[in-house]
Amino acid sequence: MLTYSQKVKVEILSNRLSRQKFLSLLKGLIFSATKSDDSDYFIIRINKKDIKNKLCEILIFFKIEFFHTKTNKNWICIEKKQIKIEKTPQNIQYFFAGLFIGGGSISPLESKSYHLEISFLDKEKCKKVVSILEKNKLEFTFRQIFYQNHFKLYLKKVNEIIYFLMAIGALEQASKLEILRIRRDHYLNANRITNFDIKNAKKISDSSANFTKKWNLIQKNKLIKLFNKKQITFFYLKEKNPELSLQEISEILKKEYNIDITKSGLNYWLSKINKILKKKGEKNE
Repeated sequence: MLTYSQKVKVEILSNRLSRQKFLSLLKGLIFSATKSDDSDYFIIRINKKDIKNKLCEILIFFKIEFFHTKTNKNWICIEKKQIKIEKTPQNIQYFFAGLFIGGGSISPLESKSYHLEISFLDKEKCKKVVSILEKNKLEFTFRQIFYQNHFKLYLKKVNEIIYFLMAIGALEQASKLEILRIRRDHYLNANRITNFDIKNAKKISDSSANFTKKWNLIQKNKLIKLFNKKQITFFYLKEKNPELSLQEISEILKKEYNIDITKSGLNYWLSKINKILKKKGEKNE
């Protein structure tokens, strides 16, 4: 039975790879799964048979010579003259895919917290990867730690982990994690709602009913054009989710619509509805 980490690695190796992409992947693999202890060969330490077999298939396909070590039947030796790791990899995406295959791990899907890390056997290779990260300004921020004689880069934020999995070609496994994240968010939101005391629940209910009445008047009188796109997004979201507090809506706007606004800012937008309806009423008198 494959772990979640191993499923990610098998998926990456199952993708259709060009020679250029595979060479970039192989460089990443060498960076995270080898030590600088042999002058002629890269000894790639793979500890899972399924992953080793997949890797060997691709090496054979691209006619890259290799052999297995006597120390461990899953370890692969490749002559150094075949791979020039000093050069910057042509495909950064698959370079990081190789890094993960060689030294990566991720928390099981059922875990309550999220953690993805890439472990290195060699300090200098780890430092080189950090410089590549800084140079390319990627959409995820790895942190560094030295633990149990290994140099590690890790991510804790689930959104960054999902983005990283997508970037390295593990789209199916990234999708599974995203679905789980959404389910957990919905569960937390449901718990938050049921934990409201009666007073707060009634307050939100009354406020939402009052808003809905006024928002219907805005639409009926064709006054939507007086609001900007962000405000309209908020009003429709509040209309569809009357049970949510302004603080919860503020969090959703930031997370799902990239609209960064505080609870007091949302109150200000609501007061704009009152002002517009008041002016409308004064004109009709």
